[in-house]
Amino acid sequence: MRLRRAFTGALEQLALRAGAEGRPQEAAEWWRQLLAHEPYASSVTLGLMEALARAGDRAGALQAAQAHAQRLREELGATPSAEVAALAERLLAQPVEHTGTTPTVAEQLAAALTGRYRFLETFTDPDPDYVWMVTEARAKLEELKRRP
Repeated sequence: MRLRRAFTGALEQLALRAGAEGRPQEAAEWWRQLLAHEPYASSVTLGLMEALARAGDRAGALQAAQAHAQRLREELGATPSAEVAALAERLLAQPVEHTGTTPTVAEQLAAALTGRYRFLETFTDPDPDYVWMVTEARAKLEELKRRP
């Protein structure tokens, strides 16, 4: 028992240190390892959620909260701590920010339409309905780009 406590205490210290030193991804990995040994501990789930949120993985943080709640409910008939629930609610209330690393839907659509338009240009006699559909879609995309 003492060895287990020393081991889990070391994992927690590693997670806390990584988080304090601005390495949230590393902290999240340490919290995950600790969670494998302390699956019902709300404090561990809370640490994991905070690290994931700081790393920009809001969805991962919310998924950790959901998995924790499900584990507690199914295995213990319990509910998560108020702290876990409150952090999940705060994360849900935050607006989603586009980081620039993943193309937005509009950017993906623009790339697809550009390809379609170039594809149309290879035909000597393209289907007028198809040309109309692509042209209308490009116009709609331009309209979406102008919106704030």
